[in-house]
Amino acid sequence: MNRQSFNEGWIVSTTGNMVGELLGEKQAPPKSVTLPHDAMIALPRKEKNPAQNSGGFFPGGDYTYTKTFFVPEGKKERY
Repeated sequence: MNRQSFNEGWIVSTTGNMVGELLGEKQAPPKSVTLPHDAMIALPRKEKNPAQNSGGFFPGGDYTYTKTFFVPEGKKERY
């Protein structure tokens, strides 16, 4: 049996932050990450962000995590 960590090889991308776009903030390009990961942790915190202290002053937004992986033909029935 081949065991492999499923935490590596993920891509995180923003699916849009309408408020941030209105404020002129640029969307980050897709980024390769290892899980666990917090998409907002590196973003600037501001008192005037929409969620204010309820969201830890982070800007919020929608993020998508994707991963592509290969399952060998002979093992597809098992998964």
